[in-house]
Amino acid sequence: MYGLYDSKTNCWLGNSEGPLLYEEEILAQCAARILDVRLRNPAGQTRATEFDEELLTKKDDITPEMSAEEAMRRLDEGLEL
Repeated sequence: MYGLYDSKTNCWLGNSEGPLLYEEEILAQCAARILDVRLRNPAGQTRATEFDEELLTKKDDITPEMSAEEAMRRLDEGLEL
């Protein structure tokens, strides 16, 4: 399983149900890029990494600034790297 790891804050990203996990690395990479756009993070801050449950700690709740659909549109139109 692959999770979304924030390389700046050194934590796994998720929602109220737990970490966001993906069976395929390519899907996790796409989700990481979309999440960076939604959170207004620099490209590559969120990484698709093999999930290690031992390093799991809940931190703060963060609300994305835009929807996933808006983030994908911005990526598709070249408005984001």
